[in-house]
Amino acid sequence: MRRFFPRKLLTLCTAAAVALTGLQVTPAQAEITRDEWARILAGAATVVILGAALDNAHKQQKREKKKDKPKKKQVYHKPAPKAQSHHWNKHGYQPPRHTHTQHAHLPRHCVMYVPKRHGGEYRTLSRHCLKRHYPNVRALPKVCRESVKLHGDWRAAFKIRCLKDKGYRLARY
Repeated sequence: MRRFFPRKLLTLCTAAAVALTGLQVTPAQAEITRDEWARILAGAATVVILGAALDNAHKQQKREKKKDKPKKKQVYHKPAPKAQSHHWNKHGYQPPRHTHTQHAHLPRHCVMYVPKRHGGEYRTLSRHCLKRHYPNVRALPKVCRESVKLHGDWRAAFKIRCLKDKGYRLARY
C-alpha cells in the first residue's frame, strides 16, 4: 500500500498554515487587499514548490538505494523428477508408502481438560504423561507446545489440534 495520503495531507496543512500566517487579524476589515492576496498566493506557491522538491529528493534517494543493492543472480534449478502416478512394478501392485505422514498413535489417557478463561474447557495432552507413555516425546513438533495453568501451577502440554494437523492421531483406547 502506498503512503501518498499522509504526505499530501501534510503538504496541504503546511500550505494552509503558511497562507494563514500572512493574514493579520484586524477588526472590521471588510475585504482583503491585493497586496495580501499576493502574499497568500506567494506563500502557497512556496509551500507547493518545497513539497515537490522534498518529494523529488525522496524519490532520488530511493533510486540511489536501489542502485546500490547488488542484484541477485538467477540460478536455474533442475526440476525434480515427477513421481509415478501408478504403483505397479514387476512384483505386482505395491501400495504407496506414506511413512512421513504416519505417526504412532498418542495415548488418549494423557488428555487433560484445561478450563478456559471465560468458562468451558478445552483438551490438551499432558507432556508429563506423554514422557511416561510415549517414547518419542522429543520428536513432537515444538510449534505444538504450550504452557497451561491447571490447579494453580503451570504445566507443559501439547495442543491436540496442532498435533492432528501435523499428522499425529490419538489412540482409540
